[in-house]
Amino acid sequence: MKTSWQYSKHQTNYKVEFDLELKSIRYSYVYQSTNQKYQSTYSIEDFLTGISSNIPLKIETKLMALVLQHIEEERLNENQMHHYRFWKYLDRTKLPQAIRFKTIKIHEHWPDHFLELTPFGICHIHTKYDGTELSQNAQRLDHLFFQGPKEPLDLEHRLKIKELLLAALAPKAAFSTKDLFPLFDYTKIPIKRYEYSKDGGHSGHWWSLESNHVSIGGWGRGGRDGGGHHTSIEAAWPKLNGLSGEFDKYRAEVMVFLKTAIISEH
Repeated sequence: MKTSWQYSKHQTNYKVEFDLELKSIRYSYVYQSTNQKYQSTYSIEDFLTGISSNIPLKIETKLMALVLQHIEEERLNENQMHHYRFWKYLDRTKLPQAIRFKTIKIHEHWPDHFLELTPFGICHIHTKYDGTELSQNAQRLDHLFFQGPKEPLDLEHRLKIKELLLAALAPKAAFSTKDLFPLFDYTKIPIKRYEYSKDGGHSGHWWSLESNHVSIGGWGRGGRDGGGHHTSIEAAWPKLNGLSGEFDKYRAEVMVFLKTAIISEH
């Protein structure tokens, strides 16, 4: 038996297919302009913990329901079991239809951004300069539960998200506040920038701790204004993505900074 969904966005055609016989999920997309096709196949165990894709949250929800019906619990490792318990005991009807949390601005001149929690996941709402809004998939509910929001939020908002997620889980899930993402006191996190260059500073990479978020990027010979991206402290913890290679020597120092900023929860 195969179940599939098709959708289009940004001039790209997508197809997601659940194959019961192979117990796999096939994700493919075709660019309308070039007709180039790309395809990946994942086991249902990999999908359970999360894959990198543009699958709409509502379709992902239907896929997860199929995965829960057909996955073999005894084959799951510890991490997969955590995600399995989350999905198995989650009652989406106990989550708000839509509640917004205003993110902390990375740059003051940016327009307002919001994270909107729904029964299907987190959407990232961009407010454009003309006042119109753009909504994008941002995060699955299980990733929000274990890893925290990808964008920095005020402490009261992070506490509210933890409260809402825990309230939507049946007691049999056996999760507590300590199983969710940790809370950080941003005021205790210093601003530290680490750089690496092989050519005397003409080009290179940087990894920056910015109190309420982590910024990663680089610069080229055209100037030090090269592009980069950011993520919240919660999402960066504990793997500290980007702190590898030449930056690995700073990992222990950064871990100390962050560990001392974790808020104790009882």
